[in-house]
Amino acid sequence: MSPPRFTMTPEEMIYVNLGDAIILNCQAEGTPTPEIVWYKDANPVTTSNTIGIFNEGTELRIASIKNDDIGDYTCIARNGEGQISHSARVVIAGGAIIIVPPTNQTKPEGEKVQFSCEAKAQPGNVTVRWFREGAPVTEVSELDTRVSIKKDGSLVINPVSADDSGVYLCEVTNGIGQ
Repeated sequence: MSPPRFTMTPEEMIYVNLGDAIILNCQAEGTPTPEIVWYKDANPVTTSNTIGIFNEGTELRIASIKNDDIGDYTCIARNGEGQISHSARVVIAGGAIIIVPPTNQTKPEGEKVQFSCEAKAQPGNVTVRWFREGAPVTEVSELDTRVSIKKDGSLVINPVSADDSGVYLCEVTNGIGQ
């Protein structure tokens, strides 16, 4: 006799787009062979024409993700010796969104100028890039010693010169959208 232990579990965060098909795979071993049951947001999973449980309960398949399918899925493996559980959160993957965009600024020469570009995204690993007239600011030779991009995504030019005037573009991406 031995309590259940997982041999396979789904990722803890699963990023999906509406309409995607996914399979959550949860396998356990133990003696006697554990039974696998699935819950969504603390209620037993209800099968439907788009949601099914296959392979003796080890696979939960969703054929076409709808908003209603987003949530926390928990697989529970249990036998007479005990039970264990594992949860996976299914979330809509979103592109990055700029929540604080840059604004036009006029500054006297020699001062510091800072343009904001604060973004959020799901997943949250956001990369911010800045361009001046289409070229990455880090590659504009007359800017390179005076330009920096801060952790929050903002662009700083210090000190600013008359030659810096132009259109600056902030681009954010998280690998899914930009």
